[in-house]
Amino acid sequence: MNKLPYAMLKDNGTPINQESPGLLRTLTPAGCAQVREYADVTNAATVGTIEIGKSFNVAVNTTTGIWAGRDTTGECWLEKWTDTGALKEYWYAAPATAGVVPTWVKTHSVDVTTGKTIVAAATSQTQAVNGSQLFGFRNKIINGNFDIWQRGTTPVTTSGVYGPADRWLVGVEGTTFSAAQGTLTSSDALFSSGGAQYYTEITVNSVAGAGNLCNFGQRLEGVSSLAGKAVTLSFWAKAAVGSPSIGIEISQNFGSGGSASTLGVGQAQVLSTTWTKYTKTITVPDISGKTIGTSSYTGLTIWLDAGSTYDSRSGAIGQSSKVISIAQVQLEEGSLATPFEQRPIGTELELCQRYYETGHTYYEFGTATNNYIRSISNYSVAKRVISTISFTDAAGNVNKITEMRNTSSTDNITPTAISMFATTEGFTTSHIATGLYGYRFYWFADAEL
Repeated sequence: MNKLPYAMLKDNGTPINQESPGLLRTLTPAGCAQVREYADVTNAATVGTIEIGKSFNVAVNTTTGIWAGRDTTGECWLEKWTDTGALKEYWYAAPATAGVVPTWVKTHSVDVTTGKTIVAAATSQTQAVNGSQLFGFRNKIINGNFDIWQRGTTPVTTSGVYGPADRWLVGVEGTTFSAAQGTLTSSDALFSSGGAQYYTEITVNSVAGAGNLCNFGQRLEGVSSLAGKAVTLSFWAKAAVGSPSIGIEISQNFGSGGSASTLGVGQAQVLSTTWTKYTKTITVPDISGKTIGTSSYTGLTIWLDAGSTYDSRSGAIGQSSKVISIAQVQLEEGSLATPFEQRPIGTELELCQRYYETGHTYYEFGTATNNYIRSISNYSVAKRVISTISFTDAAGNVNKITEMRNTSSTDNITPTAISMFATTEGFTTSHIATGLYGYRFYWFADAEL
């Protein structure tokens, strides 16, 4: 049985067809049998009368039968019958401002006689052969659903510190901020039908200054996989009040010993106070002639506050205090935004643990030893590089361990050696003390970019 590509599905999975409430109009201009235009359901109620070739620079190309513009904002679809009526073509245009000429991408065709689907080009996103899920691991963002919080949920207020959600980093200069966990409720569509439970809320207290900034983003390991390709970012967001702007940038850092970083040209996006899905398509620069060093990465930066120094990178969003909530972030190859990829939470945790992991080492003998114990702490997932190890004792004292003896334990003890032998798969610990039965500590392995 043939199924429509997801480019032809609403966010709730409903196929767009002749009966869809998203159908805006059906036309039969010269040069083609029929053109049907579709848009988001919320835009259907605001559609005005189109006078071909005159309103908002909208016109039908009489050769291809494809719209050259639009009269509403938001994403649009077209269903076009060829002159012979043998094929139906489906075209898609990403969200843009009303009246702006969009970029149309033909997603596929359908043979009217046989009902077979013909995939258009390599840029189109199609369903997997099982008919239920697009091909897996298309989302380059790790923890885009904000399910993993290994560092806990205490708000982060320090620039350059990862968290509280795994893999996400806030950068600040001059301006102050707080990044915290938000929880969706049953009244939120993202929770009830979108598969999301958490989001990140960032409170920005803007401080005026050309060089001041606040941004939120993720570093994707390596610069090769997306180089020279069109990528589409989709995300859900809302503002607490007003209609503030944020900016989207894709950059390339070639690592230690590599070429100078390639900074992106930002795209601005105005937010509303209700959860809304936004999409941006960006072409990542080619890396021909570049030298790739160690720890290179492709950077996704969501600009929240930007002094004039960063106008080009931020989309000139300017400076203002705001509270922004962000959920279900997806970055994928191609010019189409597909539904958010729901990976198993265990898989998502393992992806996060390549860069950061927490654990508990507990090593004990039944009787007192010769006062010397060495233990091995193994990671669940091999790390990107040899990690930086920090640790606490059972009471939470930083860089201390808890000694255990026959009937007692003692906190706040400095160990003889932590990470004496370290690899990407684990580390060793040794400790010497009189009458020692064992020791315990909590460890934190950091291999972030």
